[in-house]
Amino acid sequence: MIKLPPLQSGFRIVTPDGVPTNEFQTYWNTVLGSVEELDATAIYDAIDVVLAAAVAAQSSADAAQTDADTAQATANTALADAAAAQSDADTANAAIAALPAFASGTYNPTGSNTLNTSATSSYGSFLWSRQGDMVHVSGCYSVTSAVAGGQTGLDITLPVASNLAAFQDLIGNVTSNVGIAGAVFGETTNDRARIRFASIDTVARDIYIAFTYRVLP
Repeated sequence: MIKLPPLQSGFRIVTPDGVPTNEFQTYWNTVLGSVEELDATAIYDAIDVVLAAAVAAQSSADAAQTDADTAQATANTALADAAAAQSDADTANAAIAALPAFASGTYNPTGSNTLNTSATSSYGSFLWSRQGDMVHVSGCYSVTSAVAGGQTGLDITLPVASNLAAFQDLIGNVTSNVGIAGAVFGETTNDRARIRFASIDTVARDIYIAFTYRVLP
């Protein structure tokens, strides 16, 4: 309870005409009216009620402001996330737009760095196609192994230059109609496709080559 100076019983409170209206005066008029006589306890109780109502109203206002601040912070975070997502989307779209259109053609690969071969030759042109930074190549080579059962192969040039950084930047396979199977992978020193398979004899054999790689700067 608010401590006020002692009031003596019989203190007169009369609301005169023409007094400006405010919250306290309005409450006083509504609750107490023009009371001829009040004791000190009644006055204290009335003031306590008014102040308690003011404190409760302020507390509600503070809580509402806290909720509003929290909602604003959440909205700001959502806007920041949306802006970041839009930036990522813009970057991805720009990268896609910068990619070259689909292209395709033929080329005659040059073989080098042969292993366990006595003769190699390409069967005409190899086929290639490019979509974005990915290139697919296929073709046929005739290879004669020097020793049967040995690891055999050669390196061939690429239709579209690429700075191969690791063997897995270019991956493919070797097949044949006589049971020969092997792999194609990246040769990083000269940026070529390296072909490897186990020979089965020393007769000229046709091997079918297919591989895919990325065009790297």
